[in-house]
Amino acid sequence: MSTCIRRPASTWTTCPCPDCRRDMRRMAKLSRTGRYRRPSSARATVRVLEWLREGYTPAWIASACGIPKRCVDEIAKEFRKAGSRTIGAKRAAAILAADITTGTAGKAPAHGLVRRVQALHRIGWDGAAIAARAGISPQMVSYLGNERVTFAGPAVVAGVRAAYADLGARPGPSRNAVAKAVRRGWASPAAWDDIDTDAEPMGVAS
Repeated sequence: MSTCIRRPASTWTTCPCPDCRRDMRRMAKLSRTGRYRRPSSARATVRVLEWLREGYTPAWIASACGIPKRCVDEIAKEFRKAGSRTIGAKRAAAILAADITTGTAGKAPAHGLVRRVQALHRIGWDGAAIAARAGISPQMVSYLGNERVTFAGPAVVAGVRAAYADLGARPGPSRNAVAKAVRRGWASPAAWDDIDTDAEPMGVAS
């Protein structure tokens, strides 16, 4: 009886053990009949490169996709050398299905967090209230509001997103926060169609 040599993440394998041979016959049949379509390696490469250009670190991308960091490093390295590389089907599928906001390691760009803090100020939530809901320090909230943070770790990202989801739909009690936001031209939640990707506020200011 053959010992299985199949890698855990492999969709296709040359392993000669009975279980793998049976799986490969099934996969070959699905492929011949058009019922199995390999996830696009090129699309997965483009997705990773876009995230890198946006400022997500390889560790963040890897944790959001559930793949090893070295895989992200290799995609970027191989693209610089010779263009798109072939990515295994399971990893390509994981990349294409990933929600990049769910990273648990590394750093993410902070521009969406900056907008969220500013928008919460605009509707009356001060730094202390935002910090308490986000589980981060008031100093970090101040840094974000004043655009002094370029990248943020998982705890800050998750905390600010949670605070915005909770507080952004209702006005806060702080008139000082509103006045400060108005003076600085900060947009309210209603001004954003997509707060992470819009180039400029597109809705109403208040």
